[in-house]
Amino acid sequence: MKKTLNSIVAVVVAALTLSLTGCQKDFEELIIGTWNEDESTVTHTIDNDSPETYSALGEGETAEITFRADGTYTTVHHTTEGEVEKNGTWSIQKDKITLIADDGPMAYFIDKLNRKHCYLHGISSATIDYTTYYIHYSLKLTRM
Repeated sequence: MKKTLNSIVAVVVAALTLSLTGCQKDFEELIIGTWNEDESTVTHTIDNDSPETYSALGEGETAEITFRADGTYTTVHHTTEGEVEKNGTWSIQKDKITLIADDGPMAYFIDKLNRKHCYLHGISSATIDYTTYYIHYSLKLTRM
């Protein structure tokens, strides 16, 4: 009985390992291309106050991100005052994509990724002068 249980556990662990590795490879292939930022929300909480949620894009603003097969990316934010471009590198580990630019790294969890849609969310926190800030990012992307 114990031997059978160990065999079952080994098969389950192997299957999970293969499925996670497979997902990572699929995610890497699927993410390549240009994506339109349809929705981008930020929710921030200071200490234990009520959270505030707002759009990261202002009225009339658009943004897109291009992921390249060489591990680089470019974001272009079209504002009412012009374009803001940012370049960096990206990598995927399991269900997390990390973007690294001059202003530092940002990690997002991949909630859904297929040929047409990509849903990401990220969480960060910082304590400054005894005040803790919690920030939750949510992105909805559509392939262009």
